[in-house]
Amino acid sequence: MPLAIVDPELHIVLLDSVGKKIRACQHFMTNLGLQNIEAFQSRAEEFYKFFEEPIFFDAIVSRSTAQMDIMIDYARPLLRLGGSLILYKTPDAKEWTNGLRRAKQLGFALEADHPYALDIEKDEADQHIRHIVVFQKKKD
Repeated sequence: MPLAIVDPELHIVLLDSVGKKIRACQHFMTNLGLQNIEAFQSRAEEFYKFFEEPIFFDAIVSRSTAQMDIMIDYARPLLRLGGSLILYKTPDAKEWTNGLRRAKQLGFALEADHPYALDIEKDEADQHIRHIVVFQKKKD
């Protein structure tokens, strides 16, 4: 929703399987007068069922939805060629290994990794590193 506020030219689609979250988003959209957002209650792997024709996005942004490899699977049919998959992830080594392998298999390239530390006590910092990871779809 913040992206739609910052850039009214963007068309934003919100997706969540939890109806309560979607209803809250719809309430905010109405109260803020946001005309450039649609909200759907659906799981990512079933989202295509809302459309008669295939739909392709320029970018997909996800936070804490699924493991990296699974998100790549979900995003592949929804992203246009050259589109970006932007994920909020932890530094879990197994997840990264599986995710990078799956990305290569499905024609995605790692474009950027932006690690940062959450603002917490220094002795716990290793447990609180997060990454904004950007993949680009290079092949259909």
